[in-house]
Amino acid sequence: HRADIQMRIHGKTVQTVYSRGQQKLLVCAMTLAQLKRYEKTSLLLVDDLPAELDPEKRANLMGCIQDIGCQVLVTATEPDLIDSTTWTEKKMFHVERGNFKEVV
Repeated sequence: HRADIQMRIHGKTVQTVYSRGQQKLLVCAMTLAQLKRYEKTSLLLVDDLPAELDPEKRANLMGCIQDIGCQVLVTATEPDLIDSTTWTEKKMFHVERGNFKEVV
């Protein structure tokens, strides 16, 4: 969830300068930087990672998340929107009306 933080670029708020995708990447970069400095094992929850991001940005973000080395839960509306081919340990689940099952 977004924290109540105000950032400015050249005197203007980030919300008025950056696109929604750029804002999302900024928040993700700040979160990943915090996780990298944190010494304990963490769980990262990323809701609707593909929203507002093109395929290249999604792939870059997934690579950065993978480099952190923590446990990660990523949601998406379609399985093809997340490229996890480089991940060695992964599980995919389909959730529908509160029920979930593993996708093999």
